[in-house]
Amino acid sequence: MQSNLKVMAKERVRTLPPLNIEKIKKCIEGYSYVSFDIFDTLLKRTVEKPSHIFYLAAEEFKKRTGQVILDYETMRSKAEIHARAVLDDKKSKAGQESPIHSEEITLTDIYRQINGLTVQDKEILMQIEYDLELQLCCENKDMKKLFEWCLENNKKVLCISDIYLPASLIEEMLTKCGYTAYDRLYLSSLTGFKKSTGSLFLHVLKSLKISEKELVHIGDSFQSDYLAANKLGIKSVLVPNKINQLSRDVVSDVSPKDKLAYQILQAMINCTMPSEQDEYYRFGYETFGILLHHFNRWLKKDLEKRNISKIFFFSRDGKIMKAAFDTMYPESGLKEHYICVSRRSLRVPQLWFQSDLNSIVYGFPAAKYITMETFLINIGLEPDKYMKELKECGLTLSTVVKRSEISASESLVAFYGKIKPDMVANSRKEYDSLLRYLKANDFYGEVAVVDIGWRGSLQYFLQQITEQAGIPVNMHGYYISLSKDAKWDLDIQGYVGNDAGKNGCMVWKPFVGLAETLFMALEGSAKKYTCSDANHTIEPILYPFEYVKNGKLLPEALHVKAIQEGAISYINTLKHYPTLTELTVSSLSAFAKIIAVGNTPNRKELNMFANFQFLDEKVTYLAKPAKLKFYLTAPKQLKQDLWSSRWKVGFLKRLLHLPFNYVKLYKVLSSLKE
Repeated sequence: MQSNLKVMAKERVRTLPPLNIEKIKKCIEGYSYVSFDIFDTLLKRTVEKPSHIFYLAAEEFKKRTGQVILDYETMRSKAEIHARAVLDDKKSKAGQESPIHSEEITLTDIYRQINGLTVQDKEILMQIEYDLELQLCCENKDMKKLFEWCLENNKKVLCISDIYLPASLIEEMLTKCGYTAYDRLYLSSLTGFKKSTGSLFLHVLKSLKISEKELVHIGDSFQSDYLAANKLGIKSVLVPNKINQLSRDVVSDVSPKDKLAYQILQAMINCTMPSEQDEYYRFGYETFGILLHHFNRWLKKDLEKRNISKIFFFSRDGKIMKAAFDTMYPESGLKEHYICVSRRSLRVPQLWFQSDLNSIVYGFPAAKYITMETFLINIGLEPDKYMKELKECGLTLSTVVKRSEISASESLVAFYGKIKPDMVANSRKEYDSLLRYLKANDFYGEVAVVDIGWRGSLQYFLQQITEQAGIPVNMHGYYISLSKDAKWDLDIQGYVGNDAGKNGCMVWKPFVGLAETLFMALEGSAKKYTCSDANHTIEPILYPFEYVKNGKLLPEALHVKAIQEGAISYINTLKHYPTLTELTVSSLSAFAKIIAVGNTPNRKELNMFANFQFLDEKVTYLAKPAKLKFYLTAPKQLKQDLWSSRWKVGFLKRLLHLPFNYVKLYKVLSSLKE
């Protein structure tokens, strides 16, 4: 019964609410001496549990020696248990005549209990473990604030721990995390006394020559920090040893082979979460950063394999991808370019040599219906200049044409015949400017092109243009994901979805707009290219950025900016833990949280993203349905709103508010639509 109560108490400590530092300050302000537990109080390990360090040690040992140690995590854990059993046995046999006073084992004691390894191998592993403990520790931000408050208020600060690690390592760890002004360090490995038995607390009182009423202790262990201190009359403050700052736990969704690595990465995120930032920044840190990091590792590995030294990141989605790449590989030795291209800036320059109406329409965005105004914009002409020709053919700018029936429309074919010479002349002019832009950016030879993906249209347009111009370039496309109708005759790869969409873009389809939002650059789309009068360089002309009003960024843009800053912050933080940067999970696992948010959004996530606007020919939203009552009398409007929504699962969940599998519902509705 007592054992069960301890377990229950321990679990309660693990799930205590976030620290109330002000409350703790009031509790300890009357004490001259404040002792802090070290592990899980002042310091955190950026792993899910301490034994994960043993797994990482085995991986590092394999890298250094080429030797594989099967299930080293279990082997090392059992060695610690055996070392403690050996100490207990020695103490029981020693008796009263020659008692053994030490209550603690050392790291050396543990490694003596590992069988099947040479002395040299044990020494290597012990050094690796030492190095990993130092590398993978970080400050507990909340407790550091309390630690510094104690110093500012002239408290005598003590650091105290039951730990088998050597004092030299603990001192290094504390120094690394900014704990340098403490008065004394008390360790069970150094003194032989332990907190859990109370003897280390008695040793502290004796060495300082103080009474138990002058000391307050702060720690996370119910047994060793709370009960043991209280039994001696020492005031103790119990703090949680783990505060969950993650918005989601998707470990059960990742593949079994990824689970351990994913758990470790999630633990790092939880330990280092910038809790002072807003929810969008934290979303980027937790959810988007891991995707960008693993995508760029995949990209760089393949570039090295193919010996490709030039990379071109396509605007606008490629901007954050390049920022992540540059953060990860600041001295890559590769020639990196960010080039401003768009469907419009690449489509129009090729119209002069692909000027039949069917070819032109094939290159249009995949809208089912278009207006004549959109038709003119798509071919690079200004709509207002062709009012006369439209009228002569019985058309207006607002005339709607079904995309698949354009070439069969007599009036539209007649209109096209009238404007074709202007289209060809403009196309040729834009073509010449585009070639100068490509030349200025050294777009030739073996090159990698990088973008978010889906179909690879920009790469296709560029291939058409460079072949026409005779530019000797061989493009290798790298994309976040590719759809089943991607241009598979090109040299293209999707980080997820290189198998014609079976696991690729189809995963994203219910929330494609949400996914694209994360990659949005804070700049307008490329329109065309022009020569600068000042220095005669060729530069892109951009459309005005859609998310600016009265000179200020709209909320959507500010939120995306915060998300992307959070993602880059994750990558920068990860660099402080080199061992963790080498952990690899599959692409689907790297996507896991975005997939979870897209397919099973909670109320907070819906509130964060559902009202994001998409500003195109008309304003649409990620997921903003009208009231269900309205749609009951307007089913056609429901159909129109649902299929224009960029986050259909979010739309359905906001509409129905029921515990339902909305992905399945979306798939059923999609099949009925087709």
